[in-house]
Amino acid sequence: RDAKPIAGQFPLVLLSHSHSGRPRNHHLTAAALVRAGYVVAAPQHRFDHLVFQSRLIYAMHQRIAEIGTAHRAVIDHPVIGPVIDDGEVHGLGYSLGSATLMASSVVAVDIAALKSHCYANAAKDPLFCKSPSLFVRMFHALQTIGKDHSVVTGKMVLVAPVGRGLILQPIAKKIDAVMVLAIRNDQHVPPRYHANYLTALMGPDHVGDVDHVEVEDGHHFAFIAPFAKRVTREETIPVALDPAGFDRVAWLDKVNQQIVGFIQR
Repeated sequence: RDAKPIAGQFPLVLLSHSHSGRPRNHHLTAAALVRAGYVVAAPQHRFDHLVFQSRLIYAMHQRIAEIGTAHRAVIDHPVIGPVIDDGEVHGLGYSLGSATLMASSVVAVDIAALKSHCYANAAKDPLFCKSPSLFVRMFHALQTIGKDHSVVTGKMVLVAPVGRGLILQPIAKKIDAVMVLAIRNDQHVPPRYHANYLTALMGPDHVGDVDHVEVEDGHHFAFIAPFAKRVTREETIPVALDPAGFDRVAWLDKVNQQIVGFIQR
């Protein structure tokens, strides 16, 4: 904390957390990127608590704005700014964070397709479709956000992404490459309806290369760093729970290596 950065200039990665998450949830991933020579900026999306209320559109607009604000904050910072190179900015989004990054750059929303998906697949994609009006309003919010400037210009990593109802839109400069990282056993956003859909969606006019990586083990919340045992001993935290025998630290280490390797290449 408050340590001075080492000398040099390093690429920037912007990290967007999941709904109601925290930047600290991904400290192991951020640390892996820092060790590989990146500056990581992970804003707190402060209005996620409004997503399930009438101010949903405000909450989603704020998510997009906070990515841009974080970018400007680190660039203008008197200590951090000078060590950030002026090349491409990379992005890493987890769950709703993936839609946050994409909506600020490469995608728009097809409300009719979203409704059609949930009408046909409500039983197979239950957590996404259990409240269709919520996601319709959420994606309406994303649809109304201007795309004149995309902060992410280099590589984009989408982990356990929310993807149904998104469509590509014209952009001034295509993104270098996208990694769609799917978790096969993800019950919250099943890959067959979200990650796989996004991979098929990406085209050469918008993205230079697309990598689809499917992790066989794990679950949706495995991308969140483990909570301290002193915390989990005192209370039950659903996102901290793992199946018997699952080593979240080892799993995260493997996934983080894949993410770093992709951004570095």
